[in-house]
Amino acid sequence: MYGLVFSGGGARGAYQIGAWKALKKLGVKVSAVTGTSVGSLNGAFYAQGAYKKAYKVWANIEMDHVMDIDIDFFNELRNTSLRSVKSFQVTKLLTQLFKFAKNRGFDVTPLKRLIEENLDENKIRKSKIKFGLVTIKMPTFKPLQLMIDDIPKGKLVDYMLASSFLPVFSPMKLDGQTFLDGGLYDNIPINLISRTGVKKVIAVDLNGVGFQRKVKNNMEITYIRPSERLSGILSFTPEIANDNINLGYLDTLKAFNKLEGDKFFIRKIPSEKSFVRFIKKASIINVRLMAKVLSSNQVNANTVNDEILPFVKKRLRLPMQASVKDTLVRLLEYSCLQLSIKRKKAYTYNQLRDEFVNKYDPNLKLNKKKSELYHLAYLIFS
Repeated sequence: MYGLVFSGGGARGAYQIGAWKALKKLGVKVSAVTGTSVGSLNGAFYAQGAYKKAYKVWANIEMDHVMDIDIDFFNELRNTSLRSVKSFQVTKLLTQLFKFAKNRGFDVTPLKRLIEENLDENKIRKSKIKFGLVTIKMPTFKPLQLMIDDIPKGKLVDYMLASSFLPVFSPMKLDGQTFLDGGLYDNIPINLISRTGVKKVIAVDLNGVGFQRKVKNNMEITYIRPSERLSGILSFTPEIANDNINLGYLDTLKAFNKLEGDKFFIRKIPSEKSFVRFIKKASIINVRLMAKVLSSNQVNANTVNDEILPFVKKRLRLPMQASVKDTLVRLLEYSCLQLSIKRKKAYTYNQLRDEFVNKYDPNLKLNKKKSELYHLAYLIFS
């Protein structure tokens, strides 16, 4: 059994739903889940076993589902150049800024409503999966690391909001006291989940703003982190959310070795022996062309191993002891990037190779160094 930890990260939280989807596919069993900020929301969904609800919420998320703002106006303003702003738009903007100042931050009543409509406190308390969260009590900055039994009955929604209160939100009050986002104490609450006795932990880290505490207990931790930079913590749009869900799914499968690759997500990559045989079968015509790309006149049975592969390793900054398999897969990925082939998609090795060969453009404008690798790749894989 694993413990599952969801970090804070605002709108990036959709990534964790993709990770959850992958964990379901992998059949990973979880006995406890803890979260900070948006991670507490996703953690509560997980404890409730409400994957479909969580997916629906995130796949359709808009900024006004979280904060009390005029979403139509902000979308309109986002698509308007500064020179084209009309006087009525300025008036609306000032109204929104006045509301922000009056509330000392964004009013998150919509977020509270979203939680109340989709989460069931009784189901979470009865769940076999233990749930916990982190928040901070003000004005003492006292951290509260709470498991579900530490949270008063009927107050779960309030404590989840307390865990999620970023400084840009209007102050959260609970029983007359003010709270702050738990990420300002521990954005990845691994120490909290250690209290449940788990020995293996999966931590889905959104690289959000906050602090990470040193892990006190000796546990086996698998970190899942975005393989590319995610959008801002307030970028709540369905398009961004669905993109993050997809990336979380792929990154998690790669973390559990179900997908390979450095920049792409690849399955069914041939063995080292297969790549060695592949290189040996390279036609003498292609080898001559490869040597020409390198401005070399030496063409014999060892040209690929003695000249071409070392050249590729050096250009890709791979160690000289890198295997033939690793070298050629990295070369293929590099060349696919030059053609802007879609990255966030699972390919078989053959599919990615064929995608590159079919889209190869001999006239693609690249600098000398990139061009040499790109054209070499085509000669090798075609």
